[in-house]
Amino acid sequence: MSSHSMSQAQKWIKECWQDHKDCNANRSRWTPTRLIDCGRWPDATQCRLIETALETIHGPYMTLSHCWGTTEHKKLTTNNYSDLLQGIVLSTLPKLYQDAIYVTRQLSIQYLWIDSICIIQDGDNSAD
Repeated sequence: MSSHSMSQAQKWIKECWQDHKDCNANRSRWTPTRLIDCGRWPDATQCRLIETALETIHGPYMTLSHCWGTTEHKKLTTNNYSDLLQGIVLSTLPKLYQDAIYVTRQLSIQYLWIDSICIIQDGDNSAD
């Protein structure tokens, strides 16, 4: 994404938050159970999974909605849960996820929700 496109997107988001009464009326303090903390540094090589009940969320979050397809990709399981809370090396993520984290950071938003990483996909008998 070019710097011009990014600054235009930042302008639209700021305008929405400041000027759109309907958007502000629908903004709630609810957050998903888990989010990816992308950090505040655009050049960071890691991010991490966080539990929103245990950490204070500062600001909004973005979401990535996508078709998983049939390829293998990183997903949250009961086996890797504690590892993802410690950190996720960006290079271990699919390019789509890396791009979503990059855009999230460039828009000065700290948090991202990706279903395959924020919902337990294996090991909990589909309880999550």
